[in-house]
Amino acid sequence: MLRGRKKKKPGAPDKNVEKKRGQKPPELEFSEEDLLGINVEDRPSLLFLGAFSEQNIEQVLRKYGVWRELERRGFGNLKLTMDTRDPYRQRLAIHSVIEGLHASLLLAEIVVKRDWLTLTPDFEYAYRAQPLEVLTIEWLTLQDPRLGFTTRKPRLPGQNYPGLGLSKVVLKVILMACKQLNLNGIVNIPEYYHNAQIYSPVASFIDPQCEGKRLAINRDLLKKYHLAKVSWGIDLGCVKENENPFEWFTCQQVIPVKKALREYFRHPEYKKRVKATFEQFHYTLDEKCWEEKLKKFSPADGLT
Repeated sequence: MLRGRKKKKPGAPDKNVEKKRGQKPPELEFSEEDLLGINVEDRPSLLFLGAFSEQNIEQVLRKYGVWRELERRGFGNLKLTMDTRDPYRQRLAIHSVIEGLHASLLLAEIVVKRDWLTLTPDFEYAYRAQPLEVLTIEWLTLQDPRLGFTTRKPRLPGQNYPGLGLSKVVLKVILMACKQLNLNGIVNIPEYYHNAQIYSPVASFIDPQCEGKRLAINRDLLKKYHLAKVSWGIDLGCVKENENPFEWFTCQQVIPVKKALREYFRHPEYKKRVKATFEQFHYTLDEKCWEEKLKKFSPADGLT
């Protein structure tokens, strides 16, 4: 999923790499009524992002199979909670409550805020320097705390538990919410390479150099190694960029929803700069470094 600004926090972030076990969730279509069936008596302070009630959100998740899929996997007593006390930073979570133990398992958590994005490229752009309202995802966790890692699904940087395989459905809900709030797009800052890669089919980095580098990493490394090895290789300092040490960059990644952002990513100058960076940079994995770093992992990580 989506992963927002870098945030150190206990409790097993998923890092948004979600490969669903078994059947894929169906292609979903959402209606405005699904999310906007709001009781006029609800006070804005009690609504998620000032628009969605807890009941509305739970109905959407039930209707589109999230509840059913979690129950199919053996999670019972599902409970949706939201914290809207801070109007600028709001939290939504799903727990599986364990009866008799006064405990629960955190399955999903998202922290978001309404934000402003101003693009100031040095090329002609119709919306240059105009503040665009967006939805910023600061934190997203989707995890199965009962499972361990395997060679088929190894641990990724930042993960404590494997993912749930529900990121596609969750993203559709977030996109629908963004549209209903009349926002221009969704913003996050991927903490790791795999965060950016998993959402790249619908998201791009604002900085064309960051986007070009991501594509070059794909070209040079992802075709040779599995995603976990590439992401760990970068995180552990075993990847070189043009023969120099490489560190993962901190850039805003955007899913454009409205015209203003779509036009930016379609701009010929943006594409030209992405291409130039793609051709300029080359990446290699230092196998000696990798083998040495790999010693810190246990078989339970699924990497050895």
